[in-house]
Amino acid sequence: MAVRSITPYLSLRGKGVEAIEFYEDTLGATVDVIKHFTQGEDAGKVMHAELRVGAQRFYLSDGSPSGEKEPGGLVTLSLEYDDVETARATFEKLASGGKVFYDFAEVPWGGLFGALQDRFGINWMVSAG
Repeated sequence: MAVRSITPYLSLRGKGVEAIEFYEDTLGATVDVIKHFTQGEDAGKVMHAELRVGAQRFYLSDGSPSGEKEPGGLVTLSLEYDDVETARATFEKLASGGKVFYDFAEVPWGGLFGALQDRFGINWMVSAG
């Protein structure tokens, strides 16, 4: 089964709300989904947002709740699959020679998810379900 979609994911390092307002004003973006961290020093920061400009969408977040700077820059590519086994196989291939940030596993928001940096320094998120 082929990948369902590939979506740019911006990591804004604490400037998520500001960026959303900017993209709404500048690009005419609309916010389809926004979720915030609910605990700790990151409470209220953007955990995940989905924005749409015309027919295109992109995701953004304030970044890692640990506050650590993610290697690989400010953009991550998010792969979404309907088929769990294909997603798992893709995750494992991308992780070969790279660095896994989050193992491919069940997550509280539903489905399976994993995050990694491939051997070329590109950040990826893979989800299924």
